[in-house]
Parts: sequence; C-alpha cells; structure tokens
Amino acid sequence: MKQPKWWHLLIVGATLAVLGLCVLGVGVITLERADQVASVTSAVLTGAGLLVAVASLVVALRDRGPRAAPKQPPPAPPAPGRSPLADDLLRLRDVTNVDHERLFGVDEELGHLGESLRNPDGASIISIFGAAGVGKTALAYELVRRHAEAAGFHRVASVTAKFSRIDRVGHLERDAEREKIDWHAILVDLAQQLAPGKDFNEILIEQQLPAALPADPCLIVVDNLETEEAEVAVRYLAGSGILGPHKVVITTRESVAGVRVGRLKERTWDGPDHDAATEYARYLAADDRTLDPRKSDLEDVVRAAERTPLLIQIIINQARVERLPIREVIGRLRDVTGDLGRAVWTFCYVNSLNVLEQRLRDPGLPADVAQERAVALVTRLMAVFCARPAGTSVTSEEFYRLSTIADHDEFLRARAMACGLALVKSVRNNERFTVHSLLREFFCAQQRPCSA
Repeated sequence: MKQPKWWHLLIVGATLAVLGLCVLGVGVITLERADQVASVTSAVLTGAGLLVAVASLVVALRDRGPRAAPKQPPPAPPAPGRSPLADDLLRLRDVTNVDHERLFGVDEELGHLGESLRNPDGASIISIFGAAGVGKTALAYELVRRHAEAAGFHRVASVTAKFSRIDRVGHLERDAEREKIDWHAILVDLAQQLAPGKDFNEILIEQQLPAALPADPCLIVVDNLETEEAEVAVRYLAGSGILGPHKVVITTRESVAGVRVGRLKERTWDGPDHDAATEYARYLAADDRTLDPRKSDLEDVVRAAERTPLLIQIIINQARVERLPIREVIGRLRDVTGDLGRAVWTFCYVNSLNVLEQRLRDPGLPADVAQERAVALVTRLMAVFCARPAGTSVTSEEFYRLSTIADHDEFLRARAMACGLALVKSVRNNERFTVHSLLREFFCAQQRPCSA
C-alpha cells in the first residue's frame, strides 16, 4: 500500500479547517442555541485541520531529505548458447592439441604477430616457421585466442595437416587412416566448417571454397604444414581470391618466404630464450613435488633440449611417469636406438631429411643415380657437424670446405634447402651455421661415432 504524499495531507487539513470556519460562521449568524454546538464542532474541525496540515509539513520535510539510491533491476540473463567465434576457438584448441596452461617467453613475439593480424592493409597470409617442437602451434593458438576478435574476425576455421604426433611422454602416435597430407581433404574440412550442410567435392574444392566463405571477415588456421604441401598451400591461398577481408595463419617446418606471392609475412620462431625455457621446465616439474629437481638438473634439461619446449616437456614428464632421474631420461633421449630417442628422431627429423634428399635429386639423371647423388649430398652436408662439438657453429667458408662438396653452387643450393626445412640454422647474420645437438647425435650415430 502506497504512503500518502505530503500535499495530500495538506489538502485534507485545509479542507477540515475551512469546514470548521464555516460551521463557526453559521453559529454566529443564527444566534440561536445551535451556536454552542456549532462553536464546539468548528473548534474540533479547525483543530483537526491544523493537525493534518502540520503533519503534511512534517512529511514534506522528510521527503526533501536524502533519498536512497533507486534499486537497480537485476541484470539480464546471458543469451543462451555461445557465439560462433567462441565455438570456433574451442575447436581450434582441440585441433591444435594445445595442452599447457601457460606460455613462456612469447609476449614480444605475440605482439608482432598481433599487429600483423589486426592490420587490414597488412599481410593476408601469416606463416610461423620453425623447427619441430619449438612451439609454433602454441604460438598460433595464442595469437588467435588473444587477437582474432579485436582484429574483427567473426569466424575461425581451423585444421591440422599432420598425421603423426608425439605425446608429452615421448610416445609416437600415427594416424592409421592417413599416411600422407591430402591438401584437397584439408580444403573440404575448412569449407564444411564455414558452410555446414553443403556438399563439397575434393576434385572441385579449389573452385568451391571461395563461395563457402561468409561475407564477414573470417580467419583460416592451417597447423603443421610440415614439408610437403606448404608451398602448394601458399600459392593456392594467394591465388584463389579468398583473401581480403579474410586472412590465413599457417604453421610450418618449411620456409615459404621464397614463394613469390603478395601480402605474405613469414615469422621465424626459434623457441623461448634460455631464461623462459628454464622457467617452463621449473613450471612442469612443480606439478610433482617428489621430483624436486635441482638447479643443475633444470640446466641439463634446457641444455639437452636446446630450449625446445616439446623436448623439455618430454624430459620432465617421462621423469615423472617412469620415475627416473632427469639425467637418465636425457640419456634415453640421446640414444637413437632406444624407444624414446627413436620416436623423437622419427617425429622431428626423418621426414625433413627425406624431403631434402628428394629435392636434391637431379631430374636430368636416371632415378637411381639421382637418388644416390642426393643421398651423398645430404650426408656430406650434415656430416660436417659430426666433427664439431655439440652446440658449436661453423663459418660459411668452413661449412663449404668441410662438406667436401666440389661444386660451390650445388653446396649453396643444398645448404639453402636444409635451412628452409629447419634442419640447419643460420646465426649471426647468416655468417655461421649450426644444427640442433639432438639432430647431430642422431644423424652422426648412424654414420660414425660422434665427437665429444
């Protein structure tokens, strides 16, 4: 029930007072015995009116005092379901198989990549290039998670091009149904995400995909274009007409910087620095208090892994699962004849070395002769590091001389291909060259004993 306002009370009081005065007037005019009754009645009415009037003033003063803040209506319930972009990001996490909670030493790199993604006039294809296990996939996932919405993308379509993976403990897993990357199957997967319910044909998909893209800007992520399809993918994407306002992010072990297409940006990622890699190792080890590694143990992990997050993860997790000292796990990692060493060797290096050998074959020679010569080139190129201590580099002149490759142009071509496949790494303004210590040990163990 509503309380009366002050002016309501004032009206009632004034009315009673007026009636009292009227009754008093009647009594004065008649001058009969009724004047006594009229006088009493008028006094009562007038008094009541005055009391009500005073009460109205009290109410008015109260109403003019400080008022409580109006009660806010309850917030509207969230809309049912998630946005398409939110669902796309969940799918991206599953596709990329990102399983760690934190990234270490990537903020500066993510800043550079985020600028490229947000710039509508910048690169339409962003390639993150680097060796196996350095964290390219995690970097791409975090780039999209942090910057896709701010960059104006309404959808994200994602797919992986890898058919094998190595888990966090070092077990190699292969996709039994897929032994080779099928670029057309990848495009069909992307089209079905962007236009669900429509039929797509693998033979015609290159022509069908542009029509499947929505009008609003969308981002395509292709993870792990390792070695065989990277250039094919970039050439198609650049020439298909699907870019602008749409963009593509790829991760690859093969450099595509030499592909002659426009609006392509390649960022080389070599993994976190030493301090960030050490923090990552300490973070993983903290999940098991019984492990309790010493500072020297963590240094051994980072040194053996050469800052590679995948290898750091494998060493720490195998020590936890197998209940082995960290140094014993490192020994297992370096033994290419054991299960762990063989799995890492196969996952990280074998395919890239095979691709290097295939690309070095001379098409003008008979197949068997071309293969024999290409194998010899790869062996001479990589064996240079067998005679050098692990972790050291050679100058460009030393590299050529120690390779014993007679033709200098042939040497330069082989070296450029090896760098483009992330097998050989250039340092110091391309004046020196080195390889990952594990690649050195694995390769040299099959050729001749490695030097210390």
